[in-house]
Amino acid sequence: MPHLAVYGTLRDPDIIRAVLGRDPSPWSRGTTQLCDWSSYYVEGEVYPGLKREPRAELPLHLYQNIPQDCWEKLLAYEGSEYRLAGVKVQGVTYSLFVPHSSTGLSPQKWTLEAFQSNHKSAYMTEMDQAVACEA
Repeated sequence: MPHLAVYGTLRDPDIIRAVLGRDPSPWSRGTTQLCDWSSYYVEGEVYPGLKREPRAELPLHLYQNIPQDCWEKLLAYEGSEYRLAGVKVQGVTYSLFVPHSSTGLSPQKWTLEAFQSNHKSAYMTEMDQAVACEA
């Protein structure tokens, strides 16, 4: 599972850097769109889950050859609410965190821009507090 495609909060450079504890740019391979998928808020949360939606395009950021220690941090960040699924993009298989089928999604679409404007500051403060509690 060395390759990763992200569609939610991990598309934000500050958040993925905070999760990994280092700059992910050496593994970055740019952005693309995943056809027939869209992101919606997880019920009661500020982060998204995926939903099939004909003619939709889901923005993805792609990373390749992520080190194992970073995968451990990603798995801890995503928690038990998500599972890894494979998705083929431009002939390469990437791992993508998708919510379990029991995860409820709101009817409101999620966008990175809305998250950054409305929730990012508080979200990063919560992340910092969680890390401080673990230390």
